[in-house]
Amino acid sequence: MKPFAWSTPGAKGMKGVLVILVSLFLAGCGTLQPPPFVARVTVFQQWPADAAGATYRFAQGDEPQRLEQRNYQDILRVHLARVGLVEAQPWDRNARFTVQYTTRVEPFQTWTDVPAPYPYGFGPYMGWGYGPPGWWGYGMVPFGGAGYQPIPVTAWRYTLQVSIMDRNRNQAEVYQGTASHTGEAGPGDLPFMVPYLAEALFTGFPQPNGEASTVQVRR
Repeated sequence: MKPFAWSTPGAKGMKGVLVILVSLFLAGCGTLQPPPFVARVTVFQQWPADAAGATYRFAQGDEPQRLEQRNYQDILRVHLARVGLVEAQPWDRNARFTVQYTTRVEPFQTWTDVPAPYPYGFGPYMGWGYGPPGWWGYGMVPFGGAGYQPIPVTAWRYTLQVSIMDRNRNQAEVYQGTASHTGEAGPGDLPFMVPYLAEALFTGFPQPNGEASTVQVRR
């Protein structure tokens, strides 16, 4: 009887093994996608059928515009162009549409569950009961354990609202859209939220009138 001997794969075998390992690694990486950005979108609109190709301009406030606001305008410009609107030249005072927008960050209280081990290594108190052969009592489960305890936390609501007025209708508002997202990041994350809020707000523009929907945006 010949003794048992381990055999090692040749060059071709090793190459095949490496190909399989790389494929499995790439497949695993493909599944590690970040969760989608979820926004709540509410729209009221009477959007005119002849709006495609019309010009617009952003409403001018009394205060000097900050760089942050200019960045938000650049984001909105992209989406307004996608729905067929053209930004008016600076000297053009006869743009048909006037676009206004506001951003807000508001704190609110909510609850979250955190792990909470039972004290002294015991489970929950069970109490007293009655049954054969009579009264019996039982208290803390002596095996210990852990549960969850709700605690109050501060969360934040990020909101982008866009209003569009029509000069052909005596500056009547023809579109009002609001997109909001809740999270626990903090008020300083608004600049990171606005691109996703704008994407959600203009998804399916101009959307059915008077409806609210949940929109998911890929990060």
